[in-house]
Amino acid sequence: MSSISPEIRNYFKLELLLKRSSDSVRTLFKNRYFQFTGGQLWDDTSICGTNYFTNVIQKNKKINLTPVQKASIMNGNLDECNLSTLINLSLYNNRPTTLNPTETQQLDEENQFLAQLRDIQNKIAHCTSISYSDNEFNQLWTDLKKILVSFGDDDTEIDKLKEDSIFLSPTQEIRL
Repeated sequence: MSSISPEIRNYFKLELLLKRSSDSVRTLFKNRYFQFTGGQLWDDTSICGTNYFTNVIQKNKKINLTPVQKASIMNGNLDECNLSTLINLSLYNNRPTTLNPTETQQLDEENQFLAQLRDIQNKIAHCTSISYSDNEFNQLWTDLKKILVSFGDDDTEIDKLKEDSIFLSPTQEIRL
């Protein structure tokens, strides 16, 4: 454990937190799908994915996806979609015109957090040094945690990822 510098550990902790954010954004997308389709559930089938691709994505000029992202959506299993895809789907989905002001405000706030999450993800993905000072790390961690908690994640569980113990190998006592 001592061979990994604190700055490199900071980088990998942020990567872990970003990985965790995929679950939150996936849930957010499914909730929006339910809200925008009049109560239909996303069922992780290729039928659902293909219908969504045909009826929403192909008609929406704001959503630019790579061939791999398109295939993962058409497959229907959102567990196979990466964070960038989930963010794009959530951000650029056309809203129904029947939303009330409270729903519109909530979506606007969520979109601000999604845009911020995308920016943080890009910053971390393009970090060539694979390290962050404690100050940079703490700022990014605070921002990510705020986003994830706003999406319903558990702040106590998030804090566990910040501990250095995540780098320790599990030990077992062997009794003879």
